Amino acid sequence: MSDTNRVALGVIEEVTPGTTPATPAFESLRITGAPSLAFAPTTVSSDEIRPDRNITDLILTDAEAAGEVTMELSHGAEDTLLEGAMFSEWVLRNNRQGTDITDISTNVITVASAAVWAVDDLVYLEGFGDANDEIVFPAIVTSNATTITAASGLTDNASPAATAKIWNVGVQGAAGDIDSTVTPDTLTSTILDFTTLGLLVGDWMKIGGTLAANQLPTLVNNDWVRISAIAANVLTFDIVPTGWAADASTTELVWLFFGDRLRNGVLKQSYSLEEQFQDHTPITYQYYTGMHMDTFNIGLPSAAIMTVSANFQGFASTVVNTRFAGATDVAAPDNDVYNTSSNVGRIGRGTDGPFTTLDGCVLDATINLSNNLRRQLCIGTLGAIGVGAGSFVVTGNTNTYFENKNYLEDVLNNVERSLDVRMEDSNGKVMLFDMPRLKYSEGSPTVPGGNQDVLINLNFQSLLESANELYTLQIQRFHKVQ
Repeated sequence: MSDTNRVALGVIEEVTPGTTPATPAFESLRITGAPSLAFAPTTVSSDEIRPDRNITDLILTDAEAAGEVTMELSHGAEDTLLEGAMFSEWVLRNNRQGTDITDISTNVITVASAAVWAVDDLVYLEGFGDANDEIVFPAIVTSNATTITAASGLTDNASPAATAKIWNVGVQGAAGDIDSTVTPDTLTSTILDFTTLGLLVGDWMKIGGTLAANQLPTLVNNDWVRISAIAANVLTFDIVPTGWAADASTTELVWLFFGDRLRNGVLKQSYSLEEQFQDHTPITYQYYTGMHMDTFNIGLPSAAIMTVSANFQGFASTVVNTRFAGATDVAAPDNDVYNTSSNVGRIGRGTDGPFTTLDGCVLDATINLSNNLRRQLCIGTLGAIGVGAGSFVVTGNTNTYFENKNYLEDVLNNVERSLDVRMEDSNGKVMLFDMPRLKYSEGSPTVPGGNQDVLINLNFQSLLESANELYTLQIQRFHKVQ
């Protein structure tokens, strides 16, 4: 017998599709199940006709490495799989982590390899296991690219933990330098050059820190915005918080928080999966190779946990009692799982603002990614020799209370909208899914019977945003916001 609670699953990106890298470091996955993950055989009964009416053989003709892995969404835990689902790679802001961090002494952090830090970059620390965790500070940088200096507040640590991480999470403006305008909605500066910050049109950013000294004076402005144009001293936005106002900072050192970016592309990636049945003696290891991400589904049920299901198609599988030579495990990030109550910062429909203030409360929602993969077969090979990719398709639905005619008009008139979903855990770690252009494929009010709510369940498809950048879906992760 074997218990589900003794099963472990790890993943590593392959360099050569179908080949597990030498001495692999498998990234542990925080799974809730792998219900259909298997190397499933295809068999055919012999058509031989016998006078005694018996079947002579069951013939193995094919075998398919495929299946579903289910998880709960948390910051960082699905990052590798998201790259596979998006056929792309994360565009990272500068960071240092693990053994690369060699020392903290007298408010100076030393790293082993040079990093590109700038004066007033916002630096965030975590994983040190001491008083340095959860500190955010503006960097003081000299010509020495292997040191990052804080004005004060750091605790000396001659031997940082292997889990220690340093993230570049944004920038601090000079005193009184950042202001806001309306019509158009912008941030302006005199000193800060916005074109040097690695931003793209379509990126989201968070304005303002915890302290009043790091905020715009008009408090409502210290919120999330989406960038629609970038110039040296002007950032223009197409989505701003309700009540956005013209504002002039005076002595404030305004903080701006940025995130890593993942946009769908054409980089087809394959993975090796290692499934361990640890209560076997000896341990059973099943390896799946050439695994490509076919679909990736995100669920937001009401008053529950945000869920993920990843579906793979691959080449082959082996079962052994000896682990792959040199294999090691990399612990999964242990950030909190996102819930759909207190962790939902926004479900927004374009510039119209959040559903909760315009079109009614969302009961549940889904976002479904599909790469339309196909197995490629060849005579003489058991299993696939390749996996072909089709169109990248993003669909989903939002099920809401029917409170006005807005949604129904959008369906009937084929109106374009955008949709964004922002999740933020209690530690200020954010994931943001943004579909800048979509249309509703169907949706109509349902009247199920007496003493019930009238609902409208809207199915949508996300479309190419081609005005500025060629993508259908953007995912951003913010390692820290305040």
